[in-house]
Amino acid sequence: MLIRSIVRSIIKQSDKRHRQWNELKTNKLTFLYIKNLTHFLPNRMLYETENLWQDAINTQKFLE
Repeated sequence: MLIRSIVRSIIKQSDKRHRQWNELKTNKLTFLYIKNLTHFLPNRMLYETENLWQDAINTQKFLE
């Protein structure tokens, strides 16, 4: 019973991480698409947003 609940929790966690990673990848592609559409935005704004994305990706890789 205990082992079953541990295995279930591990599966649930890995599924959650996998889903978050897919969302992050999808959002990154969306961001790149929007970035191409909004080339008139100030470079500083895009640069800061890109840094936030890089931080999110690095954090995700660290968690895996």
